[in-house]
Amino acid sequence: MRRRVSVGPGWKRALGRVGVVGCGMACAANPAPPRPAPESHSSTDSVAVWPAATAQADASNGVVMLSSPRSRRAARELVRAFFEAVRRESVSELSALLDEGATISSGPGSAPEPVPKVWAARFKRLDYGLDGAKEPYRPDELGVFTAEELLQLDGTRRYELAPAAGELLAVVIPRDRPSPTGPRYFGRRIELILGPTPAGLRILRMFEDFRLP
Repeated sequence: MRRRVSVGPGWKRALGRVGVVGCGMACAANPAPPRPAPESHSSTDSVAVWPAATAQADASNGVVMLSSPRSRRAARELVRAFFEAVRRESVSELSALLDEGATISSGPGSAPEPVPKVWAARFKRLDYGLDGAKEPYRPDELGVFTAEELLQLDGTRRYELAPAAGELLAVVIPRDRPSPTGPRYFGRRIELILGPTPAGLRILRMFEDFRLP
């Protein structure tokens, strides 16, 4: 026959302290195994394989990556800086925007000439600072094309210059119009081939159907 032993509050507190001490000694002697470290994954294992970036694409069959318009913004800024240098009639500012050996041609039968030489002669004969280049073109009418985009036009637009891979063709239609009281300052169309160089995006070649009066 079992006998119930009554334990007072004092004994309960004593037994509790003994239990805590015993647990502490046992836990110190047999510490819990360390948690396993989280598995590390190489960055190459988690990188998704994306399709090559492109300026235009059909997204109906999956994911596409569109190329950044940064190069086009840089092209528009380069054209703007070119006409600013013309307005200030600064050959040095103009030269800073050109690739080494950049040339300009003016139509059939004309040989390409260095761009700084041609514009230096124009600055001597024409006043671009006062009248010639205040608003030479409308920025929203500036065309910038890649070689692939020109192929998609199927010959509907014909240009004298053709960009190579990685280059851009900028087409400017000047606002300059012939006047009975003054000379022309620009040709009917100006084409600029822009391309990457160690110094950044620069003008590589130019075409303009223009002759000095």
